[in-house]
Amino acid sequence: MSLAQFIYAGADLFWMPSATEPCGLSQMIAMRYGTLPIVHEVGGLKDTVLPYDPTTKTGTGFGFSEFSSYSLMYSTLTAIDLYRKDQQTWQQLIKNAMEKDFSWEKSSQVYLDLYKEIIQVG
Repeated sequence: MSLAQFIYAGADLFWMPSATEPCGLSQMIAMRYGTLPIVHEVGGLKDTVLPYDPTTKTGTGFGFSEFSSYSLMYSTLTAIDLYRKDQQTWQQLIKNAMEKDFSWEKSSQVYLDLYKEIIQVG
């Protein structure tokens, strides 16, 4: 394993507070290793990380919409609080993140379905 793989696999959380992000790969790699990302909900980060919902106890990571140090801190403290108080939900989020399908097969099928819909309407 490379050093990067050890770091991803050994972490519990991965910060990716990008101001803008067309679609980073780091959050997806972190999720594959079971490391929950904390992301600024922008661009591709918003598309790839489903923020934790305390009501339904679902998600694949944590997010914040306002680009500020306070928002990053709040999301981080939320994650730490969940880690300390509810390991069952924490483990479910890890499972959700690791099972997320980012394959080209899935992405291409979404585009194929969209093209078929456009052709039928037109």
